[in-house]
Amino acid sequence: MGHGSDLNQEINLSVGSSPKLHLLFSVVLTNEPLPGALSYGAIPSQNQNKVDQFLSVIDTISKFHFYSVELYLEFEGEYLELRKVAYSRIYELFPTAIIYSHRLETFRAWKEASEKISKDVDLILLKTNHDHAFVHESYEDFAYFLQDLHSLGPRSLGAISHWPEMIGQQALQPVPSIRPTHMNLLKKTNWTIGTCLVSREFFEEWWQDDFTNGERITRPDNPFGASVKFDSVAMLIPPREFFRHLDGYGHVDLKSPSAAPLRACCKIVNGEVIHKDWKYGRFYFGGRGNEIPALPKTTGSNSLSSYIDLVLLASSHQLNLSTLYVLLKNTSSPNHKLWRLAFLVALTNVHVFSKLPRVIFRSYILDSIRKMLKKGNLFS
Repeated sequence: MGHGSDLNQEINLSVGSSPKLHLLFSVVLTNEPLPGALSYGAIPSQNQNKVDQFLSVIDTISKFHFYSVELYLEFEGEYLELRKVAYSRIYELFPTAIIYSHRLETFRAWKEASEKISKDVDLILLKTNHDHAFVHESYEDFAYFLQDLHSLGPRSLGAISHWPEMIGQQALQPVPSIRPTHMNLLKKTNWTIGTCLVSREFFEEWWQDDFTNGERITRPDNPFGASVKFDSVAMLIPPREFFRHLDGYGHVDLKSPSAAPLRACCKIVNGEVIHKDWKYGRFYFGGRGNEIPALPKTTGSNSLSSYIDLVLLASSHQLNLSTLYVLLKNTSSPNHKLWRLAFLVALTNVHVFSKLPRVIFRSYILDSIRKMLKKGNLFS
């Protein structure tokens, strides 16, 4: 996988108590597009109401156990009249939340916000995107991921959003979880995005010296000027999708149905917040009305279709054969041959096969499969 020896020196997977988690949310709810924003592709969002999307996001994370909650929340235009309903919903889900009526937009404001966070906090769930919702079926998996990330030490970063992009990167190293037989992936990085997990100490490091020259900075991956910079750090990536951009990933030309846009699961109707769960199900075998693919569970019995769904989702941005092998091999199954069959079947899917870089490489893959079938050792 590469770079393994360097990364192993930084890992200390000791089992400890659950880390204390702080929610730091900073967004503006507006219909005004970012200056120079890229097109979101051919697949439109199924729900463009930003307050509905925001309420959906906080609903999906309301089951997390937060030590403290702070929201820097700004409403513009038509959304001003929905602020009262949104505030009421926030306090319903997070009774001790502190809400500010503005978004963080300057280096000084970010520095002051970092200094307000209790020293008892271990990790920060940083959210500067109003539409990155938690879509994984298991909150338990997220809790274990928090412990795995915390075990990396005071300079730790968790890549929990844009999973198809993260999992398609090269030089990803599988590393063990605190749970026996489970794993995550690790990569060296000197960048991050607006929805991430970050240790409190590392977050404070971002705001020591002003690098903005007085320009706006609305999130660490700043669309208005200089972005947060830091020395290389180990970034932990989960083996399952945790958060998804509700508008989809058209901005990186990702059109696979398994990673499609999602409707807001919460909607304001006559001043009341109405919630409707997403439907999880099969994507490969013609499931209709399913919004999120059903992925294989990390323990217990799994179906062939759930393994295929994992391959389709993990390969929807960029095909990484080594990572696919690790993801499938480390997922529990009563029949270890299932994931191998899923790998073979999914490679025939247009959304995966199109990610193979060259015709020569595609021919090589097909030739390799033919040889394995001829020898009879593909499912041995």
